[in-house]
Parts: sequence; structure tokens; C-alpha cells
Amino acid sequence: MVKAKVEAKEAGSTLISQKDMLDRENKYLQRMQDVSVSCGFIKDATSEFERLEGEKAREDHWEHYIRCDGLPRPYLPPEMRTFLAEKRHYQLFDYNHSVDWTLSVDERTILTQDIFRTDKTRNAMKETLDDHIGDRFQQDVFMFLDTLMKIECMLDNNAEMSRISFEKQMEIMEVRKELEQEIDGIFDRLTYRIIRMDNVYMDSNDAIVATWGHNCDRFAIDIWGLRNVPIRFNELLAPLMVAELPNVGVSVQMPLSVLHDCLTLRCIHTLFDNYSQYAKSFDPMIPESIKDLTAGIIDIEDCLANEWLMQLDIQEELLESMLQKREAYEEAVRIIAEKTEKAAKEKKANEGKKTKAVVIPKPPKEPPSVPPGMLPDAYSTFLEREQQEYLDLLDQLYNPQNLKLMLDEINLRQYILLGGLYSIMFVRRPANTHFEKFNIILHEDGRILHTMENLVADLRPKQDDTSRRGSRLSQRASNVSSRSKSRMHLKMDQQKRKTTMLEDDELPYFFVTLHLPKELCMWGEPVVCQYMTHMQEVVSEISLVEEKKESVAVKKKKSKGESFKRSVLEERQSMFTKVVRKATVENVFRPTLISMLRHSRIQLPGVWTAPIRNFPLDKQLTHMEIRQLERYGIPRVISSFKFPMEVRAELEQLGAASRPKNRNMLIRRRSADIEDTIDFGYIDFSFKDQHAPERVFPVFSDVETVMYRDESFLEEYTDEKNMYGLLNLFEKIRTEYNTQYVGIMNQADFQMKKADKTKKTAVVPVTETRPLSVVGRPKSVVNKRDSRQSSIRGSHLALNVSQSNSRTGSSFHMVDNSSGEDILTEQVSSIVYEEKEEKPKVKVIHWTTQHIISSKFNRSARTMTVRTDRLGIFGLAFKRYEHFPFRDWSMQPNEENPDEILLTVDTFHARIVLYISAQGVRGYVTDIVKGYVAKPVKYLDIPTPISDFRVLRKRLYDKGINIFAEHDASYYIDNGYFSVKHVATEDHTYDAMALHCKLMKFYRSSWNRLASRRNILLCMKNAKDQSDYTEVTVRITPDSATFVEVSELCSDDLDVIKLDFKNTWRNMANYTDLHQTINSMNPHATDVRNKDALLLFRIKRMLSEIHIMSYS
Repeated sequence: MVKAKVEAKEAGSTLISQKDMLDRENKYLQRMQDVSVSCGFIKDATSEFERLEGEKAREDHWEHYIRCDGLPRPYLPPEMRTFLAEKRHYQLFDYNHSVDWTLSVDERTILTQDIFRTDKTRNAMKETLDDHIGDRFQQDVFMFLDTLMKIECMLDNNAEMSRISFEKQMEIMEVRKELEQEIDGIFDRLTYRIIRMDNVYMDSNDAIVATWGHNCDRFAIDIWGLRNVPIRFNELLAPLMVAELPNVGVSVQMPLSVLHDCLTLRCIHTLFDNYSQYAKSFDPMIPESIKDLTAGIIDIEDCLANEWLMQLDIQEELLESMLQKREAYEEAVRIIAEKTEKAAKEKKANEGKKTKAVVIPKPPKEPPSVPPGMLPDAYSTFLEREQQEYLDLLDQLYNPQNLKLMLDEINLRQYILLGGLYSIMFVRRPANTHFEKFNIILHEDGRILHTMENLVADLRPKQDDTSRRGSRLSQRASNVSSRSKSRMHLKMDQQKRKTTMLEDDELPYFFVTLHLPKELCMWGEPVVCQYMTHMQEVVSEISLVEEKKESVAVKKKKSKGESFKRSVLEERQSMFTKVVRKATVENVFRPTLISMLRHSRIQLPGVWTAPIRNFPLDKQLTHMEIRQLERYGIPRVISSFKFPMEVRAELEQLGAASRPKNRNMLIRRRSADIEDTIDFGYIDFSFKDQHAPERVFPVFSDVETVMYRDESFLEEYTDEKNMYGLLNLFEKIRTEYNTQYVGIMNQADFQMKKADKTKKTAVVPVTETRPLSVVGRPKSVVNKRDSRQSSIRGSHLALNVSQSNSRTGSSFHMVDNSSGEDILTEQVSSIVYEEKEEKPKVKVIHWTTQHIISSKFNRSARTMTVRTDRLGIFGLAFKRYEHFPFRDWSMQPNEENPDEILLTVDTFHARIVLYISAQGVRGYVTDIVKGYVAKPVKYLDIPTPISDFRVLRKRLYDKGINIFAEHDASYYIDNGYFSVKHVATEDHTYDAMALHCKLMKFYRSSWNRLASRRNILLCMKNAKDQSDYTEVTVRITPDSATFVEVSELCSDDLDVIKLDFKNTWRNMANYTDLHQTINSMNPHATDVRNKDALLLFRIKRMLSEIHIMSYS
């Protein structure tokens, strides 16, 4: 059967009258008014919630004041820095006053019969004088973590951040990074305290290995080290050395190439992550320009207004295109008629003669005309364009290809690090010697712990020895190793044989075995990665072709607009003016405050970024401005810097020296009024004036990196008479000095042109207006330069420098009398600076599997074995959306407690039951079962409500569960199919569900994931109705809400699913949103709505964070 070819209908061919368009506009206005009713309830609840949050913030401030727990206030950076300095001071004080308790050990004290004797044996002194150093450092770490948590809570509170200036917000982010670095510093100082005297804190079961460990709720640390005893590593049994770290649950098998005396290994397992936020793929940069796009508008009223205005814009384009096509068609028809008439006349005049026939073009297809009072229908075009705009926006912001990741890099948008981080590194132990009554420790570099991060296993193959002796020794060594492996196999038990790698190709590598908790081995398989830093070239993304195309498109659009009939435009614009676009709308894809603060400064460890305000320099400066000029300007001044005043003084000295002197002794007295002065004009800072001696490869000290404010950067940055311009000029001068060696090393070889000996040489003064590179040089510098040139050019050229009578500066060049200009030109042109363009590089921080040779995950034994050539910071990357999409969900009032709402979500692997109340969220996680279970297995139990969503999120993350979707989740979900919904419609639906959560029961519709983006299908019924026959299915679109019955239609394309929506008898009127459909089922729904602002906010946020409509 051959299907008939159906011609595609041209866009805009359907016409609609202006009266119908006015009716549509009135309907849009009516929808906006109907929607504003339920939006008004939400806005009232939001304002009440903000008021309650303000009161809660004041109560928290008061409780912090009366608690006196020593924690600083997070909105005061000076107080947090004082807290940092105080902790450092007390740690240094404790370090300086600590005494080795082993010096007090006297084993002979028990050899007396004195009843008043003091037991000073080692065991007794250890119990008496042990200072529990791990507990004291643990307290400091906990205080820093609590402070960081307070900062996170404050950054997430819009009411708190709105009262803080941008400069203070940036300073808070800097202090936040200092706190994170201080935690690493605490671990380093603790490690140094432990390993500087291994007899004091470390325990040893033999004379070879000593260990120390500490374990708490948020971190665990193990230190493993070899005692200062001679060890023949080549004679050890294979595996040579295995470090067992029980507190962190890690074992490390080390190769022979890294073993040495006093080898020390430190492993820290932290349940917090302060590294991933600095990684490359953690938070993509989102431009500010997306806030005006219709695709991400979150408010339903603003979305309806923007969509209507977008339809008007599309209609205007279609009308313009149709009129232009009609004009072109009429012009073509007129030309055809003229040529037809001309051909008929020529044929009549030249009857019987052979003449060349006039070519008449084929008439074009007649486009549809636009009668007066008619307009093209743009709704179908609007739907296509709005969908394409949304897809383009997602592709621009969240496409994984835009991150430009390597194959070995971990995409933190796709993966999430669970189970904490494992920092496994070798550290350098200070040399120490123990005596009977004292000990000596050789500290270095201010008692700083040095970590050997670049210690890599030697994987080079063993070369064959040429000598017989070498071959015998190598054969003997191989025989010994084989015998040792066989003996070791006999001594090992069955469990150790499985976990120990003894093959020849395995011994040169590190083998790290991680013992994982049970909850991380239930769902998904982790990927082991390392936290690495390297330099990467900056790739330019500027395309001149695209800009040219864009400019051409703009020009074409302008030319079309000029040819458009103004009368039709003016008449149309005066008709539809009821819907007005707001100046600013809230977009869901806008960058968050933390993201903006993170990207508005250099996010690299050790770099300081200071926000400063711009101010002019040609006025009387205030004390604060002078302080900023001193702080940021003076450090950028190099040691050989020459100020404009010094340049002017040199010019005046050079001009005075060039004046003619009277040969007689009589000097005429000249009046000061008629004394002519030399006007050098305005002299500013310039690199050309900096000719003082400086090293060829200058090394300047590090300075604070300045963060320029965006509003001042574009307008005032080029002006050198303000703070920003001066700092920019200083930076340019430093950059010129840093790159000056390139020109020196790349200059061409000097070729000397010999002059004729018969011709005399002279000095030709070349006067210039005022090039600072020549005029600014004193006479001594010119003489030195000329003498240096004369020695290079040859002895046959003499240098005669004469004084010039001109008052301006002169540069003196030695040339030949006849061809001086030619020689000067050749000398200048012979020195060519061919600067090689070196691509700039940036410091890239990422999680990578580059050095992970292989990994093996044993789910039953709950272990992960990693084969690598180096140690470092390890993490376990799980799929972020392993539990997506959701199999089922429901929300209804709790029968036992009417003030609680029961939300049940069946993920891809587990069932999550949440009880939401005004106090917070409690619940548990169990298996997905059908029917009632008396005692279900609970993988996570939250008995008390949690009010902070960050804490709830972390509790779920700790158990390997993630039900919170980001905006780019659609790129990474691969367990099933789903349909991402319209942003404003979905958010407004959640508002209505939170508003009527105590009256209705909402649950999933199986057709929802098959529906298109602008269609949301939801099932609901009265909460107290036990019958299943009263449930209804509601179809919600941005324009309306209807009760429907859904069925699937046949489709020729297997990838396209077509649904048929049949309206039911419940559609008594035109409903705008879910709120009106609920009111149609329950006339008293508005009166019994949820009036608890806290409960409404928590339900709305939970639904918005989960996105159950889009991913179920």
C-alpha cells in the first residue's frame, strides 16, 4: 500500500481575524486573573514564612550569644579570623609546652619496698601522663566544621544574605576557604606531633612497625610507620610490606621501589568533602543573560504574559514574511505580464520573420494573501519555537560536551562522591635520636609536615645484566622471590590469599583495599577516582565566522523591517496592549548566589582575591582610599620602577645640559618672568620610561589578586586616572618585564655593513617630539649605549657626540655622511622580534581515573581493591541518578496525625517514606513490597523531624540514596524513560498540591511519563474516600486544566507516542489550574486549605527538589 504524499502546511498559512485575537487576549487576561487567586495564597504563605524565618534567625542569634560555645558568627569575617588566630595560638602554646612523658619512665621504681613509692613504669606513666592528643584536635576540627555548616546555612538564606554587602559576601567566601584549609593544617600538625616522637604516641607490637589511630563520628585517622631500625627490604617475603589501617578500614600493599628507612604512611578518612567544590565539573558557569528567556520562567503569571507576547512577536514575523512573499509574487506576475505583452507585440509585428523569442519565466506559486482585518495564527509556530528554545537553552547550559572533559575525568554532574574521602599519602618524618634522659629532634622548615605526593612506583622493566655476576645475582634474586612467595602462600590463610597480590606483574604496583559500609554496596557500583591538579592549555572559543553570520542575519532582519509596511505595524501594535511584560522576572536557570560568588573570583588554593571599589585619583583621597592604594598599589611597584616625577627631572637635566654655554665670564642676569621653560606635557606611568637595571628573568613577589566589580569594569577600566586603571597599568608593566626576555632571545643575528673608509663619519642628531624611551634617558645612559654600539660595529667607526642647540631631547645615531639614512634603516630593520605565541595555561583541578590501573569491587565482601602507581586522595564516585526515574509516588494526609503529610516515593531500587510537618521531615527507607509488612527492613530511619534540608540530604547521601534532581538530570538518567515538564506549570502544580494537601490524595498517573512537556497528568481523589472508583485524572497545561480519560493512539513512528485525551463529565466549566479543578470537586476546598505557612513551604520545597512530575 502506497501512502499518499501529504504536503506540509506552511507556517502561518492559517489566518485568524483580529476579533478572534482580541478574544484570545481577553482569555489570557482571564487566565492570569484566575491563576492569581491561588498565587495570592502562596504569596501570603511565603511572606508569612519569611517573617517566621526572620524571627527564627533573631532567636538563633540570641541563643548563640547565651550559649558561649566559642563559635564565631558567620556574617562577621573579622570574628571568624579572630577565631582562626585563637585556635592557632592555643595549638602552638600546647605544642611548645608539651613534654615527652617517656623521659619520666623509670622501671626501677617498683624495685623498692617503700610504701610511699611512686610507680613510674611505662604502663603507669602512659595512663597518667597521656594527654589524649587525638581528642583535643578532634574538638578543634568539630568547631571548624560547625562554623562551615553555619556559613552554608547563611549562604542558603536569602533573607540573611540580602542584608550583607557584596564585598562582605566575597570576604565570607574567602574566610570559608581559609577554614577549609585550616582543617587540613590541623591534620598536618597532628601528624607532625605524632611522628616526631614515635615512642610517645605510637604503639608497636614488634620492633619494625609502629601505629597510631583515632576514630570519631566525622573522621578517622591512621598513621603507620617503620621504626628507626635497619631493614633489608630485598630479603623480605612477598608481599614485602602491607600497611593495615583498622580505624579507616584501609590496607595498602606497597611495592619495593618506594620502601626506605623510616617510611611513614598517613591515611585520613573524612566523612565531609571540602575538595569537590573546586573541581572543574562541579558547578558550570551560567551566564546572566538567561534570566529573560521564557523557557525558565518559574512564576506562572509571568510565564503566561511572556508566552502571549512571544506569540505576538511570532505573529508579527509571520505577517511580515507573508506580506513580503505576496509583494514578491505580485512583482513577478507583473514582470511576466509585461514580457507576455511584449512577446505578443513582437510576434504581431514580425509575422513571417525569424526572430528570437522572448523568454517568459514560469509563474511562481501563489502565496496566500492577507485580507484586511486578518492575521496569521502563530500558536502552532509558537509551540515549536518554545520547545526548541527550551532544548537549546538546556544544551547551552548543561550539555556534558560543553564541560570538555577527558575520558578519564569524572563528571561531578553525573557522579556523586559518597562514603567520604580517603587521603592516603606518605609523609616525611623528622630525624630524631633518643637518649636515656633526653632526645634530639632535627626540625626543618618551621616544623611543617612535608607530604610526598610525587612518590610514584617504579614500573620500569628490569634490564638484563651483561656480566655473568649480574645475571647470577638476578637469577638468585628471582629464585629467592619465588621461594618467598611459595613460603608466604603456605603461611597465609585463605582470606589473605584472596586479598594479597603476589604475581610478578602485580608486585610493582600499589594495591589499596577499601572496606566499605553495607549501605554503599547495595545499589550501584562505585568508580574509584583520584583528586589531581595539573596545568591545562586554555582553548579559545571565539568564532569569527559565527559573529559574521550573526551580523549578516541582523542586517537582513533590519532590511526586512525597513521594507515592511509601517501602517500595518502601527495598527497592530495599538490593538494588543493589555498584557505588559515585566521588567524583571525570576528564572529557574539563573545562577545561585553561591555559584556567582564562586565564579566571581579565582577558585584556586593559595590565591587571594580582594574586592575593592573604584575611585578617581585626581581628588583628595580619604583615609580608606589611601589605605587601599597602599595595600594594592605599592606591592605592584617593582624595585627598578621610575615615577613620572623622576622622568621629568631627567628631561629637565638633559634639556639644561643641551643649552649653549657662554665662553666669557660675564653672565647676563635674566628675569624670572621672561625665563622660557620647557613644556614636556603630561607624563604618565609607562613601560617605555622604565630603563633602570633589571634582571633578564625578573622574579616578582606574589600580590593579592583584585576582583573588579562588573558595573565599573566596563566603563572605567580604561581610564588611568582611577584606581582600576592604575592597578591595570602596574600589572601591564610587570607583564612587559616578564615577557621582555622573549624579544631578547628571539632577535635576529646582527649583520654589520662595512662603510667606505674614504668617507667620514659623523653623528646625526635625530630630533623627535617626545618618545619617552629616548628623550627620557640621561646623557650618561646615551653615552653608554653609544659606546657599546661602537665596540660592536668596529674600530673603523668613530663616535663623536656634539651638543645640540635645541631645547628638545635628541637621540644620537652614528651614520655615514653619504648613506647615513640607509644604514640607520638597515640597522633598525635587522633586529626583528619574532615572539613565539605561547598558549596560556590554567590550573585545572578534577577527579580523574588516569592513574587507576584497575579496580575490583567485591559486593559480598564489601571491599574495593584498587591497583595504582601512586597514592593520593581517593574517592568513590556513584551514579548521581541511580535511583531515577521513580516507579511510583503518592501524597496524602497522615491518618494518625492530621498535621503530617505522608509522601511515599518508590525509586528505582527502594521505597522512601517521608512524614512532613511544620517541625521538619522524618521517615525511613525500606524495600519495595506489595502488601503490608509487619516489621519492614529499614536501611535508614529518621525518628525525629529534621528542619534543615541540607541535613536531610546528607542523611540520605550517607546511605547511598539520592532523590533530588538538578536541572541537568535529564542528560544522565539511563534507567528508564521520563518526560521533563514545563517549568512554570510544574511549579504552580506543586503550589496547588501543597495548598490542598490536607484535603486530597495525589498519586502518580502511568500516562504522565508518556505525555509531552506541556502536559502534566495527575491522579487524585478525596483523602477520606476509600473507594477506588472516585479517582480522577487531571490534565494540566499552561493554559488550562481538564478532567480526562487517556488512551494511546497508533503512530507510524515508533519513537513518537501519541496520546488521546477525552474530556469527562466533570468539566462543567473552563478550569485554569489544579486549584480550580479541586474546587470543582470540593466547593469548600478554599476554606479548608492548608494555612500553615511552614508546612506549605516544606511540602512545596520537597516536591520541587524531587521533581516527581518530571521523573516519574
